[in-house]
Amino acid sequence: MASDSIIFFSDAHLSANLPAKTAHILDFFASADFSNAKAVYILGDLFDFWIGPKHLELPDYKDVFAALESLTKKGKRINFLFGNRDFLVDKSFSTETGVKILGESHELKIGGKKIWLTHGDLLCTLDKDYQSYRRLARSKLVKSAYGSIPQKASYAIGKKLRNLSTSLVSKKSYQEKTITPKAVNALFKKGIDIIICGHIHNALHETADNNKELFTLGAFGNGGHYLIYEEGNFKLKQHHFQ
Repeated sequence: MASDSIIFFSDAHLSANLPAKTAHILDFFASADFSNAKAVYILGDLFDFWIGPKHLELPDYKDVFAALESLTKKGKRINFLFGNRDFLVDKSFSTETGVKILGESHELKIGGKKIWLTHGDLLCTLDKDYQSYRRLARSKLVKSAYGSIPQKASYAIGKKLRNLSTSLVSKKSYQEKTITPKAVNALFKKGIDIIICGHIHNALHETADNNKELFTLGAFGNGGHYLIYEEGNFKLKQHHFQ
């Protein structure tokens, strides 16, 4: 395994009600690919929903917190970008686990190319209703109001919103749920060479003009999908839980 390998994954959608997903990701953390990677980027929706700092006090993800803390204390560089389910993750999560929070998007250079990372929902620009909701939910006013609600109430609200979202998504058109070429090409025109994102739960690699590339990641929670950069190449892979 090359020592300069880098791992990207998203959409684990961990849930207290689905312990098999937690077992799968803990097994992945112990895998050779993960252990030998010099850096790891989690591109959002690690958690199926997240109510804010108060979630650290709940038992839902304790095993995952402990595993992440153990890895980062050993020097593993693990980075996190917001998903549409866990955009309320903040510095308290970083303090608990040692995972670095990068925000909604992040640019880095790999092999001389500009790489742009994000969860992916930003690129679903034809879903006007969601984009409006997205801006509202992430506003300081709404986040502050939600954060002031007692833990039990915020947990109940979070669950209801999660269920409502699932119902609404099932009724959306394919065009609304997918990444739009216009949004992708706009980034390419700004000098980005490779876009890596999740959200749409479909592992794909597309090549555009001038060797521009788009990688969309399959949901880790639905098959162990991830992307690895090793020996100068990106490869879409799956981790099979033993």
